[in-house]
Amino acid sequence: MYIIHKKHNIYSILSIIHGKMYIVHKKFLKVKKAIFKI
Repeated sequence: MYIIHKKHNIYSILSIIHGKMYIVHKKFLKVKKAIFKI
């Protein structure tokens, strides 16, 4: 049971990191578009 919980913990941490990366990536794309417009 503990092993499953540990695995789930890792997955939730990864999903949080992935979510942050996605937000940063979206912001980066907006900045990139703004730079290319100039």
